[in-house]
Amino acid sequence: MTNGATSVCGSSLLTNTRLVTAAHCWFDGRNQAREFTVVMGSTRLFFGGTRVVTSNVEVHSSYNPSNLNNDIAMITTAWITYNDNIRPINLPSGSLLNDNFAGTWAQAAGFGRTSDSTGITTDQFLSHVNLQVITNSVCQMFFGSAVVTSTLCTSGAGGTSTCGGDSGGPLSINNGGNTVLGGLVISLTTGETSVCGSSLLTNTRLVTAAHCWFDGRNQARQFTVVMGSTHLFYGGTRIVTSDVEVHSSYNPSNLNNDIALITTGWITYNAAGISSNQFLSYVNLQVIDHTLCRIVYGSSTVLSSTLCTSGAGGTSTCGGDSDGPLSINNGGNTVLLDKDNKEIQNRPTKPRFRYALYIGCEFVLIQQPIMVDTYSSTMLRNSLC
Repeated sequence: MTNGATSVCGSSLLTNTRLVTAAHCWFDGRNQAREFTVVMGSTRLFFGGTRVVTSNVEVHSSYNPSNLNNDIAMITTAWITYNDNIRPINLPSGSLLNDNFAGTWAQAAGFGRTSDSTGITTDQFLSHVNLQVITNSVCQMFFGSAVVTSTLCTSGAGGTSTCGGDSGGPLSINNGGNTVLGGLVISLTTGETSVCGSSLLTNTRLVTAAHCWFDGRNQARQFTVVMGSTHLFYGGTRIVTSDVEVHSSYNPSNLNNDIALITTGWITYNAAGISSNQFLSYVNLQVIDHTLCRIVYGSSTVLSSTLCTSGAGGTSTCGGDSDGPLSINNGGNTVLLDKDNKEIQNRPTKPRFRYALYIGCEFVLIQQPIMVDTYSSTMLRNSLC
């Protein structure tokens, strides 16, 4: 950088003299790079391979550092000889030029940080990650106007993503055995997301966990309700709403009364059932008695209304399943169970809280065969019956 500092970005080799990177790696609106040292043919950032220094960088004429539109730049170098470790990447052509790649698995690679808590070290190595492309409409729900027609977004479900230092590097796909550059890695710093479950109760109401809306520290801005799809980030019916009512006695510190009602526009049932590649999963769990559950969670957590399930064999719900349904089959009818459900392992370490609930109404629909969070029959009956 012109101020004497250093920074790390990625790039992709296109020809013997040209590479492509992100424009913000050259100028981010405040900091101006002085030159690039291009590293090729090495899995280590600071040693090995072929290294070419250049200041011949041309950014897109319409690049806007304030919103990262047209965030692309061309790097020109002296002649680079190809070998077994240095090869160019293909650019998309033909039908791929109009493909949004939604649902496709792509690979990102770079010398960036490997977690939010680590920095770039002197032994920094090349990493890669497989990410699923999502639609721009889903992406815009979180990043708004930063997502434009030319943007390609990937899912960060499960905490898997690129990180600082990967910007400008390749996001590639496999097309008939050929590696094709689908886009560049651009990290946006706003729009943190989370995943929870819910259960559809009526044409306009769903039930979820209150901690999905507010967990004591983080406040959700809106929910995107996904119905009729086995995949989280595409397909089915998607409704955005911020009409959420949490239980009046909800306590985020101990998760008592951890329940909330979501109100949406009218949802039409269909024959199929409105009932990154993240898909809908289910698991069969056995209910256990309070005595055993209290050994792990204590009597202050396991109340008379609590319902516990066994996590024997490591089979249970996991992060992102909170507030989905715990249901039983009763005479051919799927019924949402009542009581706060908590799971117990044979050798518990960190207890993970899960709940279920019972709706005292004749008409109950189940959206997802996963777990849900806590229960208050009074709130639901007053609201729904």
